[in-house]
Amino acid sequence: MILKNKNTQNSKYCVKDTNCDQLKLSPFFLFWALVIFSFLGYTVEMLYELVEFGHYYSRQGMVYGPFSQIYGIGAVIGIIASRKFHDKNIPFIFVFCAVFGGVYEYASSLFLELVFGASAWHYDQLFLNISGRTSLQFSLYWAVLGTIIIKLLYPRICMFIKKTPSKRALIFTWIIFIFVLVDSLLTVTALARYSERNYNIPADTKFELFIDKEYPDSFMKTIYPDMKFKIKS
Repeated sequence: MILKNKNTQNSKYCVKDTNCDQLKLSPFFLFWALVIFSFLGYTVEMLYELVEFGHYYSRQGMVYGPFSQIYGIGAVIGIIASRKFHDKNIPFIFVFCAVFGGVYEYASSLFLELVFGASAWHYDQLFLNISGRTSLQFSLYWAVLGTIIIKLLYPRICMFIKKTPSKRALIFTWIIFIFVLVDSLLTVTALARYSERNYNIPADTKFELFIDKEYPDSFMKTIYPDMKFKIKS
C-alpha cells in the first residue's frame, strides 16, 4: 500500500511493510540497488585481492567505472527472491544465499562461455567445485555477503534513499542511468569484439572498427586479466 504521509517527499517510492517501512521494488530502487552493490562488489573484490595476493588487481566488470555488475545483478535478484522471507533468522538466510550464490555464479559462468566463448574465473583447483564454475568456498562467500546485504545493508539503503528529496534524486538518477546505460552498451560491444578478434572475425561496420581502435586487446586485458577464450588466435 502506498504511503500517503504528506511529509514524505518521495512517498511514491514507499510501501508499508509488516516489519519496517521499506521501498517498493520499483525501477528507481532496483536501479540504485544495482549501482550500489556493483560498486560494493568491486570494492570487496579489490580488497580481497589486496589481502590475498598483496597487490591491486583489476576486478572491473565494466569498461568504465568501479563496478562489478555480477554483484549488482546478483544482489537485485537476491533481494527480489528473498522479499517474502527477508525477516527470517540468519541461519535460514545464510543457507539461502549459499545455494543462490552457487547457482547464480555457475549460471553466470555458463552465460559468459555460451555468449562470448570465454571464462573469467576458474575454480578447478578448489575443493568441491562444480566444473570449475563455482565451489563450496565461494558459495560460502556468497552466503556471508548475501546475509550482510539482506539483513544489514538492504534496510539501511532503503532508509537512505527515502531521505533523499525526490526531484534531486530523480535528476541525479537519470544522469547516472545514462552513464550506466552507455557504459553497459560499450562493455557488451567491446567484449563481443574482444571475443570475435580471438576467433579472427574481422570488423564489418564502422562502429566495430571504432570499438577495435578504442578498446583493443591490450586494453581489454587490463580490464579483464583473468578472461580466457576457448581458442586463442
